[in-house]
Amino acid sequence: MSLNGGSMDSFVDYWHQVKQKTQNQCYFYYRNHSQWQGVSIDEFIRRVELLKQYFQSELKIMGRRLAIMADNCVDWDIIQFAALLSGGTVLGIPTNESRKNIVSYHNLTQFDILVVDNINRLQNIPTTVNRSLKNILTFDQLHKPKKQIKKTQLNIHSHDLALIVFTSGTTGTPKALAFTHKQLVLAIETLANHFSFLESNRILAWLPMYNTFQRMTNFVTLFLNGQIYYLEDPKNVSQSILEVKPQVFQTVPRFFEKVYDHLNPILNKWPVKLAANIGFKKLINVYINKIIFGGKLKYLISGSALLHPDYAHFFENLGFKIINAYGTSECLIPLCTSSVVDKCVGQVGRPLPNIEIQQSTRGEILLKSEALAKQIINNNLESLPLDDNGYYHTGDLAKTNLMGEFFLKGRLAHYFKTSTGKRVQPESIEQEILKISGVEHALVFGEGQKYLSVLLDINRKVWPQPDNQLLEQLSHEISKLDLPLGLKPVDIYLSPNSFSWETGELTLNMKMRRTHILERHIKPLSIIKSNTN
Repeated sequence: MSLNGGSMDSFVDYWHQVKQKTQNQCYFYYRNHSQWQGVSIDEFIRRVELLKQYFQSELKIMGRRLAIMADNCVDWDIIQFAALLSGGTVLGIPTNESRKNIVSYHNLTQFDILVVDNINRLQNIPTTVNRSLKNILTFDQLHKPKKQIKKTQLNIHSHDLALIVFTSGTTGTPKALAFTHKQLVLAIETLANHFSFLESNRILAWLPMYNTFQRMTNFVTLFLNGQIYYLEDPKNVSQSILEVKPQVFQTVPRFFEKVYDHLNPILNKWPVKLAANIGFKKLINVYINKIIFGGKLKYLISGSALLHPDYAHFFENLGFKIINAYGTSECLIPLCTSSVVDKCVGQVGRPLPNIEIQQSTRGEILLKSEALAKQIINNNLESLPLDDNGYYHTGDLAKTNLMGEFFLKGRLAHYFKTSTGKRVQPESIEQEILKISGVEHALVFGEGQKYLSVLLDINRKVWPQPDNQLLEQLSHEISKLDLPLGLKPVDIYLSPNSFSWETGELTLNMKMRRTHILERHIKPLSIIKSNTN
């Protein structure tokens, strides 16, 4: 599907497209107790327009920065749309964010409007931030009838800021990245054209709305006449999938791993000949589609991190179509996606339109794009560092095949050498170790050491035995993995706690924060090793 009227310049143009949709049709759904209730496009437009006029006339939001701190809901998008249409810049803050990071976000962006879904959220806002805010609003306040406000006409330009997002902070402090209106609608246009086959499909918005992956999915879904079901609590995703019966499900690799761990033991009990039968596979697809995804699923979209080839192979063998998307926080358009006709095992596809990729001699992905962000430093917009040829160095390593498909190999910064000179790419080893049932996370280390070690986050329900027995069994499981002898970890350590966002081991996108783990868990282990050698 091509955009009507050609390329867009600002979110105002996107809004004009939305307003042409079928009247009275419901595109938005929210849970009211145990029932899903719809919001028509007419009601959505009415509420956005009313709030837009309030933002323009009362808050004078043009050029100001508005932060939303709320669970997923229709109001999140209504407020975001109204702010963008009235010249504001929108950023999302996780509802469970640490006070330290909230201070950091505020110092980086100087947002002066905060919108929360309930007044209790303000208890987590540090006093220094609270005092500097000019407006604090709750959803209840924004729902109250507004007096008749005189309409004002604003000129929103393509170069005006639209969104601010924060990097996940896998290797340190998060960065604040800013995107313009032109970049936002360019990304929507690119994705809508690339994923036109997803038109009129139903999605479950279960990833947090501050997540760029989810917000862009919502923008594109609405443009393609799809329906958005907002899930407030992602812990209820399994039950909600069965209720909503999405045709498209966007998720992260960890979800695939969880489903695999649940299904694989069941499927392994069936006779090999029966499991290999094509007709039987179709029956299994129908069965699993129904019990896991509600029975209507057509496409699984995996983003945020690399999906291990074994999991991709498992789901594709069961008849599911997986679309891998690879992107970087610094670019609003995904760099690559696989297509519906690709076998996605191990690859993330080819570059999208409006994306130009080169590779360094080391295999690093170098990027040029009109959708590349600017970084906010000391409240000033600064260009990201580019090389002499104008390319941004992503830090991601990849290889390509003859068809131009990219295969991710890990992060350049994560490579290290052992004392024997062996060059180690830890992610590939960690992915193999994660195939062991009950291993939630694995971090391989050993820079400057004779051999590799691994820190494991273990599901104690799967491995309830005492540590000494557990370590012996895990060592046996690792010895069976398809890894070269020199790349099999020798020493195994168990994390004293489960990796989580709250304790700092994981980012909000569920990626490991390697720097934090190295400082908190690995350095003490290195001291122990040096004292015992």
